[in-house]
Amino acid sequence: MAGICAGYVAAYGGFSANIFPAGTDVVLAGITQSAVSHFAVDAVVHPLMDWYCMMGSTVVLAVAVTVVTEKVIVPYLGEFRPQGEFVSQTPEDFHLDDHEKRGLKAAGVATLLFLLLLLLFTVPENALLRNEEGRLLPRSPLISGIIAILFAYFVLVGVAYGVASRRLESEKDVPKMMQRGLAGVASFLVVCLPASLFIHLFQESNLTAVIAVKGADLIRGLEIRMVPTILLFAIFCGALNVFITSGFTKWLILSPIFIPLFFQLDVSPATTQMAYRIGDSTTNIISPVSAYLPFLLGLLEKYREKGREVGIGSAMALMIPYSMTLSVVWIAYLALWLLFGFDPGPGVTLFLD
Repeated sequence: MAGICAGYVAAYGGFSANIFPAGTDVVLAGITQSAVSHFAVDAVVHPLMDWYCMMGSTVVLAVAVTVVTEKVIVPYLGEFRPQGEFVSQTPEDFHLDDHEKRGLKAAGVATLLFLLLLLLFTVPENALLRNEEGRLLPRSPLISGIIAILFAYFVLVGVAYGVASRRLESEKDVPKMMQRGLAGVASFLVVCLPASLFIHLFQESNLTAVIAVKGADLIRGLEIRMVPTILLFAIFCGALNVFITSGFTKWLILSPIFIPLFFQLDVSPATTQMAYRIGDSTTNIISPVSAYLPFLLGLLEKYREKGREVGIGSAMALMIPYSMTLSVVWIAYLALWLLFGFDPGPGVTLFLD
């Protein structure tokens, strides 16, 4: 049960933190770019603009989750007493057959070939994926086409594995597997249409400009320093998780308001997005409306010990120490990042001036 809790928190509570660029970076940057394009065409926005901060967060969160698990959750759960005969699994239970081994080798070779091709198009000074100045950041065909590049990579690796492992019998199986893969994100695709219409109509009404200007004037009038203001915004985003758990949906709603608002206060879009990502992640695990809560309850029920009941209350009791720790540690990390003036990512700064 402690392992389930640690894995759930690491994946869901700290999903914004990643060492390597992920799909989250691309999607959030796309939403940010849409919000910025209506008032600041020249603002620097790209998928890696929060990479430095998120990369450092992985170390901080790994330590925090480990300490809470060892010092709080394990003592709270006590000695493990299984309901019946407990059958442990061995490495032999996960043995790969010859077809799967061939598939993995083929996928590895395809990855190396793809990386070599990508280096060929990016490393030379006049490479195809560089901009007119010969640079990759902040804007270049590499950055603007990152979604297409990732799509091509996963298709290539997937097909290589499928053919070598004999999972793909013909080219007709490729779209069928893609269809099954999209089934898992169908709910997000459904949300995209009304959310995009909302953003368009909201921006066309000029309410975003009015709220941004009035909000900026209000913050100036309160004479609150900028670092505490950004931290309060992160805490506000965390509080919203009680009502809206989807990080993408919430950013679709908040970005048209807060990006121009903070832009009026000389805060870069990268900093606003960074504060949002940190605040949004810390309270996901204690949201009662989370779509992943039934999944957590199912795992806890499967591995619960004899005599221990598992419900929403017990799941929340296990998650609250993690959420409180992540909130304090990650907000403190954000505060130190802002005070030291580190850049959020390559090619961007914390503030516009």
